Amino acid sequence: MIKSSEIKKIVNDYTDVRIGVLGSHSALEVMDGAKDEDFQTSVFCQKGREGPYQRFARVADEIVVLNKFKEMASAKIQKKLRE
Repeated sequence: MIKSSEIKKIVNDYTDVRIGVLGSHSALEVMDGAKDEDFQTSVFCQKGREGPYQRFARVADEIVVLNKFKEMASAKIQKKLRE
């Protein structure tokens, strides 16, 4: 788990922000709003649930398919989120 002090340090270094969401019922709405504000978007979804994000490709610039949602806590995905 990342400490809040580490998060603040990371965020202060951002120059280009991308909106990342967990593939859920409201993810399309969040990404639609993000696109309205000219943000790039990434959605992290569980394998087999990527269909809606592929159909509405305008709102999802990047679709990351995970075997299980718990992979969100993995070091690899946490690093990707920070980048």
